[in-house]
Amino acid sequence: MASSIFWPRTRKVFLALVISTFCRNAHSNPEHYRASWPAAVHDRWAMLRDERVSQSYSVDTIQGWDDGSVQCGTPDDSQPMWFTQGGCSLASQDITYADTSGDVTVIRTAAKGDLIKLTCDDVYCPIPARVDCYEQPGICSSDEWCMIDIHERWGPWAMARDGSTPQWEYCFTAADIVANSTDEALIASYNADCVASTVGDYGIKLGPKTEAWKPARGRCVSFRKEEESCIGNPLEFGPFEPDFGLNYAREENGWPFPRPLVCGPGLTCTGAEFEVRPSTCVVQRPVNICFAGPWWDSTQCPRTESDAPKGGLTMNQAVEAIRRAILLYPGEIASPGECAYWNRTSNVGVSVLATQHRIYNIVAALWPTQLFDTIPSFNQVMQLIPDPNLYGSPSDCVAQADVPDSDINKALAGAATLSSQPNQVWSLVHFLMHNQQAPLSPKRVAASRALAAHLSESFWCDDCRGFFSVGIIEVYGLPPMSSNPEDHARWWWYGHNVASEHVATTRGGHPWIHELGEQGVASFQNPFFMTWRDAVDMWTYNDS
Repeated sequence: MASSIFWPRTRKVFLALVISTFCRNAHSNPEHYRASWPAAVHDRWAMLRDERVSQSYSVDTIQGWDDGSVQCGTPDDSQPMWFTQGGCSLASQDITYADTSGDVTVIRTAAKGDLIKLTCDDVYCPIPARVDCYEQPGICSSDEWCMIDIHERWGPWAMARDGSTPQWEYCFTAADIVANSTDEALIASYNADCVASTVGDYGIKLGPKTEAWKPARGRCVSFRKEEESCIGNPLEFGPFEPDFGLNYAREENGWPFPRPLVCGPGLTCTGAEFEVRPSTCVVQRPVNICFAGPWWDSTQCPRTESDAPKGGLTMNQAVEAIRRAILLYPGEIASPGECAYWNRTSNVGVSVLATQHRIYNIVAALWPTQLFDTIPSFNQVMQLIPDPNLYGSPSDCVAQADVPDSDINKALAGAATLSSQPNQVWSLVHFLMHNQQAPLSPKRVAASRALAAHLSESFWCDDCRGFFSVGIIEVYGLPPMSSNPEDHARWWWYGHNVASEHVATTRGGHPWIHELGEQGVASFQNPFFMTWRDAVDMWTYNDS
């Protein structure tokens, strides 16, 4: 990898504005979610991310700190996608690109497989193309079949005719660099991935490169040569297994296994009812870890903090998690990194405030009063969140949001940082549900069900919301009407396992881009299925 040309940062010009306008309505994934933030907010957010990545390492150990190469953090054997937290990806092809992560823009050239300082919503960048065998029948080979997917809508994933995925964040950031460059390799790469045409005398021609939506699509999938199937997990007795463990593996109902389909050590069976991967032996997800991935920030993980209890969360950790959860709101409407989210004089701002009250009411109803003091009031929680309204009016926010290091800029970046950490939301959910007392009151039963509905309509990523609604609630329903706390904890444990099978921290990107075990990305894919026993041990409060 070599870097050869440097450009000072400049304001985005006509080229960038056209691209920004073209992609403005395509909020479906974190890159598009962040595209609504002012540039200075995004820059500060990225700076804070890089600071968190480097905090646990000395300067000397950070990869490429002094040699001019890309800075992505330090390799971590427990985190296959460690580099994604440092704003890096793997080059999916030979590429020349503009690295705008520092004070001075660097034009870099990288070979396929190299680490590059580009943030894509995938472990590879540009996101690998998936040619559509639904639109182009007959392209599958003799040992492949065309698997089609029918859905209401997906967002931009692999929607170009050639199967590529637009990367508007990079396209916007690098637009003015390319417009003023004479580097033919850089221009060619940029046009291929961002424009699909050349820059002419009259500006940019976007052309028909990207289709907005299409109702059906397909991809070539190799026939499975050998499926590692299973019947179920053997009967066990939890912490009493050393005392009562049986000589022979039996099904959970006590009946001997009729076939030799028991998963080996370190594996667990998803079970026949696990619709996304029925009766499949999978590696158990380890406890106490928030996996790195290209969609969100996993640098702050409650269960790995030095003061974390043996099980569950401390009072302070729970409050910290509430700070993140209370910011949930559909990102395609407004996000905490932009002024519209905070404008309480607008319909959107009023809706945001009502949504914040709703999630607070849900958490308050489920608060484990037998463990902790009274939950902080709504106003006390809101005082813990960076709020641009503390530094001026809505018009002041608009005027100062893009002013680097202004108080409003810092507040927006701080709130955006909190909202980018969904592992904290899931930590709060499991902690609450694993620490309920029996019997659940009707209000607590309703709160568990309302929490699921709230995530399906208010989580910031609409692609994630769509799968949570279609893949979990539609298939398994809302949490039960049962007053048994374990029934609710099991619903959330199982639903999270279903959701995790599709997320970027498992796949390395969107599930339509990468299948589990797929050659070229398998080494970066993380285990997703946590056993019930591990979930109980991890989330049931235990300070001993």
